[in-house]
Amino acid sequence: MSGVQIGAAVGVYWEPKADGTLRLGASYTSSPGFGAMRLHGTFDLTTGSNETPTTTPADLLQQYPDLIRFGGAWRFSPQSELRFDGTWQRWSDFKLPVHRVPGRLVRRQLAGRVDQHDEPQGRPAAQLDDSVKLRLGAATWITPETEIFGSFAWESSPVAPANQDPLIFDSQRLEGTLGARHAFGRHLYASLAYTYVYYLPVTVTNSAYGQYALARTRRTRTGGTRPRCSCSTARSGTGSRS
Repeated sequence: MSGVQIGAAVGVYWEPKADGTLRLGASYTSSPGFGAMRLHGTFDLTTGSNETPTTTPADLLQQYPDLIRFGGAWRFSPQSELRFDGTWQRWSDFKLPVHRVPGRLVRRQLAGRVDQHDEPQGRPAAQLDDSVKLRLGAATWITPETEIFGSFAWESSPVAPANQDPLIFDSQRLEGTLGARHAFGRHLYASLAYTYVYYLPVTVTNSAYGQYALARTRRTRTGGTRPRCSCSTARSGTGSRS
């Protein structure tokens, strides 16, 4: 698959105080393609009875969220600074990737438009929620060239319990960062940091995607068909480190 997408970002930066001890900023970043993306390519299908794949033209349709960011810093002393920032990710606009084969009628609406010549082939779209990330940090300068910094962040999950499944799984996150930065000159800096991310455990009892039956079937001796296997998920939880 290949394609060219265009996006844009715009921001504002403001120093309310003449001495620069208070700095504020905000920005907006569009989704790639300003909505739905379309990548062109081919789809290869290989079955057990045919080792040579069947190749057909296909497009990949997907849509990612746009972002709204804001932040600020307050230098309350010559050696110390407080910082905060936030991100609003509009995952409610997200559409799962689907591929289409030309010449078929579409059955799904993507980005408010219906293409009468496309039929997407894929799993049902999940309903995601917007997510928010908030971070609070501080920094201190032990020398004019060396800075020690740290932060703590919380991020909500875009995946509601009703949409949790093994393929789309997420939870609220807690993050902690500790690091240092050193200035070797006016235009040369080096930084080293460690970040710990913890995913809060999630218990799911009412997922809309709780049952899966694989479409693959095999013939019985009587000539009928029956499902090869099926699986289900009703409860999951995790705490991970990265």
